[in-house]
Amino acid sequence: MRLARKLALVVIALALAGSLVACGGQTDEANAAIDRANAQIEKYNQRDGEISDLMQELLALGDSPEDAKKGVDVSAQVIEKIGEQKEAMKAAQAEYVKIGTLEVSDEIKTYAQMQLGIAEKQLESDTVAESIAADSKELFPLVQSNRKDRVRSIAKLNESIDKNLDRLNALQQETQTLQQEADKYFQENLGG
Repeated sequence: MRLARKLALVVIALALAGSLVACGGQTDEANAAIDRANAQIEKYNQRDGEISDLMQELLALGDSPEDAKKGVDVSAQVIEKIGEQKEAMKAAQAEYVKIGTLEVSDEIKTYAQMQLGIAEKQLESDTVAESIAADSKELFPLVQSNRKDRVRSIAKLNESIDKNLDRLNALQQETQTLQQEADKYFQENLGG
């Protein structure tokens, strides 16, 4: 069995350094929303570390029946952790949405909107990573099976994994670009 390439979930932290510039009536509430979003991002990042460890475990598995069983179990754990990650990111998103409803400067609202875009891209990455883990979960038992279409099925799953790994890498690069743009915007407009 093979996983085409190492799956590395890159998480771009959405943390703000310091407080937002006081430009509007509800800046304290915006700062509180940012703090809550950052707490969720911390949870997200923690799950990312756990997922990376599990993926390393998957990559170390061989073709034995014991490894196939373990591969199914570990793949299921990865899927569960990604689900937890998504919930944390959705909670962070909700905080950024709140900022858009507050009486704060347009610059703060723009920055929050940029963070929402980053979060959307990260959630899209999580969905692709879930697909990779689901394909891996299906792949492990196939290695041990005696099905007539085993080789074709394994090839099809590996092709799907490769395609999703390429998509995941592209999404991660897009996320990094969006984060760099948001960081630059923050420094130029809110960093003081």
